Amino acid sequence: MLSLRPYQEEALQAIRRAWDEGVRRMLLALPTGAGKTVIFAHAIAERGREKREGIALVLAHRRELLDQAEEKFRIVWPQARIGRIQGPANIFRGADIVLASVQTLSRPARLEALAKSESIHTLIVDEAHHAAARTYRRILDRLFHPDMLLLGVTATPFRSDQLSLESVFERLVYQVDLLSLIRAGYLADLRIFRIYTSVSLDPVKLRGKDYDPQSLRAVLNTRNRNELILRAYLRYARGKRTVCFAIDTTHARDLKEIFQKAGVHADVVSEKHSPRQRAAILRRFREGQIQVLINCMLLTEGWDDPGVEAIIIARPTRSRVLYFQMIGRGTRLYPGKTECLLLDFADASLKHPPVHLFDLLPGETEPPPEEGLPRRGVSLREASLQMERPEGIDIQASEERLLARSRLRWVVLGQRMFLSTGNQTGILLYPVQPGRYRLYEVDHKNRQYTPITQAALPASYAITIAEETAQKKAASLVSRDAKWRNLPPTPKQAELLRKLGHSPTGLTRGDASDIINEIFVRRQLAEFNPEKAQT
Repeated sequence: MLSLRPYQEEALQAIRRAWDEGVRRMLLALPTGAGKTVIFAHAIAERGREKREGIALVLAHRRELLDQAEEKFRIVWPQARIGRIQGPANIFRGADIVLASVQTLSRPARLEALAKSESIHTLIVDEAHHAAARTYRRILDRLFHPDMLLLGVTATPFRSDQLSLESVFERLVYQVDLLSLIRAGYLADLRIFRIYTSVSLDPVKLRGKDYDPQSLRAVLNTRNRNELILRAYLRYARGKRTVCFAIDTTHARDLKEIFQKAGVHADVVSEKHSPRQRAAILRRFREGQIQVLINCMLLTEGWDDPGVEAIIIARPTRSRVLYFQMIGRGTRLYPGKTECLLLDFADASLKHPPVHLFDLLPGETEPPPEEGLPRRGVSLREASLQMERPEGIDIQASEERLLARSRLRWVVLGQRMFLSTGNQTGILLYPVQPGRYRLYEVDHKNRQYTPITQAALPASYAITIAEETAQKKAASLVSRDAKWRNLPPTPKQAELLRKLGHSPTGLTRGDASDIINEIFVRRQLAEFNPEKAQT
């Protein structure tokens, strides 16, 4: 069972209050990685258990979003019968929850068949910033009725075009921002390197409200600028699992060529690849065979890889939706990941300026400026950085951080991960297939390994369960910023370290604990057999 974080419980309470007040068309806004799917899975399970007539319907425009929703439902409400309307699949009779592709359900015959056959008590719109589009409206206008909860969830409660979400939803009932969740420790901190160039975007034409890709490529896809992107990666993000957002496939291929010539394992993934090809490329990236994964408008929704350590925004945008989607690929937590690097290339423009992170964050969180430095959003620190200047481009870079936040203290041994809860106990994440883990509660003293979940879960779900389980058991032991960690080692720790061949000199109590934990974990995992774990 995925337990609810405090803000997720607040969101559910907000839904209940709004329902009691007569609101039926609600919107939730939470950043990528905040667990929107967990919230609406709990909302559906709660309403389904109230013996309401009919089904819950979940709408999304990508298969990946529907698959993620199904995995959450299997955890939150395992007894639920789940149907699917997608492509040739048309399974909804007898289901408690139906997951539907917008593209499929918007077809008149499919929509009429569902409308005439089933009563719907809850309708969820995932990535609800799309909800004002014609295909969505066709479905919503046909299915909505006054006794239905229509709930939209999104990280970006606004649209890039002129269509208003107010035509679909009555009220934004709950919202939490990126900074709040970083500060609370639920999302990774962002360390931003903004690289300024003198390349002007003024000649670039617009398509709607954003830049026209072909016009943008003509101005920005130059060898000088692409070499600058490579140089920035090598200086600030070398060796980190990095996702790069390019303008289009031509720009992506040109970047790949420059990275590969420099000895960096880079590859391109795009919608031109088949689903099987995309899956293979993403698997190689997850396994570390690809260091820099370059894409264009593909890895913005429905893709979940919490191990991403760096984001390169090589394509400027005027869309707040797209910008938040791009940086959201790196804000999920992952063992051993202390922060996400953001390399943001700030090309000059007076005519149509692009958006950047500090243009979008709440101004009231901005700290007083340091002496001699400009005010810049919520930056706590900014330092001038010197980089080699490619011919024809004037460069200046600045480093900025949102927050310095603590992380839980994990021991990472290859693909295996362990989170100590003290006295040789803890939570183990054991890989059973690429990117998927089974969780065990570990007692090293008694050599017991008790499964927490039977299912193999994606990394982000497994990490969430492990961290929240560990915090409930021993919050002061698992936190990186616990005060005890800065104290000298205890006599018992010092004695044990010497027996294990380590000197306690110069170590803190936290350092000693980490060393001892890792030694015990390595020894025990060498003997661990998941087939013999308790069931």
